Amino acid sequence: MNGFSIIVCTFNGGKYLPITTDYLAALKIPANVGVEVIVADNNSTDSTYEIALGQINKFGTNVLYKVIKEKTAGKINALISAIKTSRYDWVVICDDDNWLDANYLIEAHQLIFQFNDVGIFGGQSKIAVDKNVVVPDWFIKSADKYAIGKQQPDNGYITHKQNLWGAGSIILKSPLQFALQAVKPLLAEDRGEDSEICFRFVLMGYKMYYANELMIQHFMPTSRISMAYHNEFLEKIKPSRNVLNKYHQFIKYYVLNHKPVLARIKWPVYYGLSKFGTIKHSNPDAAHAMINLFTPFGKDSDFKSIKQFYKAVKFFHTKSV
Repeated sequence: MNGFSIIVCTFNGGKYLPITTDYLAALKIPANVGVEVIVADNNSTDSTYEIALGQINKFGTNVLYKVIKEKTAGKINALISAIKTSRYDWVVICDDDNWLDANYLIEAHQLIFQFNDVGIFGGQSKIAVDKNVVVPDWFIKSADKYAIGKQQPDNGYITHKQNLWGAGSIILKSPLQFALQAVKPLLAEDRGEDSEICFRFVLMGYKMYYANELMIQHFMPTSRISMAYHNEFLEKIKPSRNVLNKYHQFIKYYVLNHKPVLARIKWPVYYGLSKFGTIKHSNPDAAHAMINLFTPFGKDSDFKSIKQFYKAVKFFHTKSV
């Protein structure tokens, strides 16, 4: 159906929901476009579910508001459950600390009409903080790691970058469902799922588009604007970055490889010679990727899963016809 399903996944985020839903209730709705807001409580241990239920009176009859519970921990599980209950063609990912600009859906609707080859749209994010909090320079320089700032200088296709921030992204629902469930689970650990979804969309042949007009505010509590938190955060995202780099290698060396037949001959030979120590590659990461992709000797489970998903894409497109 023509419209937007705005999904808010939250774990113990009840303290953020009143202001987040204030912004959602203030959204301008495009003519003849359906809108619903789904809050997915991801097994919270506090009163988040009750707080979420209490926001319903903010929404008029033109926006359906509902709250669901997902007992299995993990944002992806909450997202999948919310999508299953959604009714519209486009999903808007709104974290519980994201505040969408009043014109967000107006701008999104115009972009969808203009760029019908795009599967994911994304925009810019401005930081929001508590009153009297001064954001330090070191945080501003690292703001992109927290999905804050501009994702590129000007409007345009961003598929070459191969990912957009999850916060505020507008995603076509049918391929999103496939990307989340065709080969489960997602490989990236905590804080990498949005980029992995984008990589899977690239493998499915969809484009991504960035627009400055899509504006959100991303609230950052004072506890997250500290060097101690920042260093801990960087450590947490390392495993995800390793997985996402494998997606990048897969696309570069396997999907975009202009000499696949030659590669299938070259790399088994290289693998054999390397075992005898007679040859070394100048780029070990590339060699590792090529061996896993073009020989039967690859043992990397991540590459195997990525390759399995890529092969499953044909089924999705066949089913969609």
